[in-house]
Amino acid sequence: MDVGRPANPGRTKSHTWSQLSNDRFIPARKAFNRQPDFSLCESSGDETGGHLIPHALSSGDQTRASRHQLAKPSALEFYREIFRPNVADPLEGLGLLKRSEKKEGRKNKFVLPAISFKILDAPDLADDFFTSLFELSSKDAIAVSLSDCLYVQSSSASQPTKLYEAFSCEAITSICWDPEGARIGVGNALGQVSVWDAEKCAEVFSFEAFGESKVCALGWGNLMAAGGADGTVLAFDPRESGRACAKFTGHRGEVCAVKWSSDRQFLASAGADCRVQVSCVGEAAPALVGTHRAAVRALAWSPVQHGVLATGGGIADKTIKLWSVRGQDPLASRETGSQVCSLAFSKLSNDLVSGHGGPTNEITFWRTRGLKKIGSIESHAERVLYLQFSSTGNDLVSASSDETIRFWRAYSEDMREKLPRLSPPHKPPGLQAHLMR
Repeated sequence: MDVGRPANPGRTKSHTWSQLSNDRFIPARKAFNRQPDFSLCESSGDETGGHLIPHALSSGDQTRASRHQLAKPSALEFYREIFRPNVADPLEGLGLLKRSEKKEGRKNKFVLPAISFKILDAPDLADDFFTSLFELSSKDAIAVSLSDCLYVQSSSASQPTKLYEAFSCEAITSICWDPEGARIGVGNALGQVSVWDAEKCAEVFSFEAFGESKVCALGWGNLMAAGGADGTVLAFDPRESGRACAKFTGHRGEVCAVKWSSDRQFLASAGADCRVQVSCVGEAAPALVGTHRAAVRALAWSPVQHGVLATGGGIADKTIKLWSVRGQDPLASRETGSQVCSLAFSKLSNDLVSGHGGPTNEITFWRTRGLKKIGSIESHAERVLYLQFSSTGNDLVSASSDETIRFWRAYSEDMREKLPRLSPPHKPPGLQAHLMR
């Protein structure tokens, strides 16, 4: 869609140095028309977006709508809202960056996306801080649990596939992909973990993890890690039908998240007890113990800096902290002003991205060094529970309790060319992995 630009009457007449009595030309204010004139053209075509759950799955003649779904505007109304001119400051109407962030954005040659380029409906995506019901695979396939049904949709598919439907007594509480993007681990409210083949839509095996205690979080590296409601973290060998090979204690409440480092050497866990812990298989003592002032759900490992972990606190904390496994004190800490629900590192720039709850419900980009804010996107109507980058690193995927999944072009091809080449994290000498071969 073409958007007209404000005219520049200051260039309607050319001036030469001989015509000027001074060393510079200052145009008269009355020559300027400071009222922007945006012209809009209606275009035909479908709106960008889609339905994660096909209409055929709905019961009756009415499709199950999102609890917070707004009336969908026409294409013309949609673009009027995005490009709505602001008389006080016309640049604000473009929606690229907030005014206070424009200078830094230009300095870093980084422009945040104004709108998402694809939206998927995710009806009944649970608004739960203590479950993990969405994940993007290494092949950019989506796995999401909606109303106790597990759906998978590859990046090339137009419709999702229902992998299976759980009984209400065994509600799905956590999911994760294996590193190859071929199998999915599923934890439920009865403390059981099952492994599914995503392509064949068949269960490979299942095992008991926590008895009657629900599986709150799953993470898959060389081993599969499971965090329970009883505060324990178990590591299983997925090659041997879930044989437990390590147990980590230390949390005094539900484990909200578990995450393996990119080199699969360290396992981070965070819980409702405000505690962050980094463990290593084969070591009795944790490599790192940190705290927040509220429950911690957001975890992310740097893909570039070895042993650097980012954590985010809940509504009573609102803080992002950077840690190193080689020390117990935070490398950096930043108050964000809102609940931190999710974190993700960019493998292209090593920038950190955070997803927030109220009152902002925004996505914020940070420089890792000193946690300096780059800018933010007003992204969702409710809190952003999940954030992940695509396999290429170009696109950011967010999922929210407003029952939408949005795709953002965080790094264009032009921006990628300007970024320095980053290498995988270097392991310092003397640090050995204690994982099973």
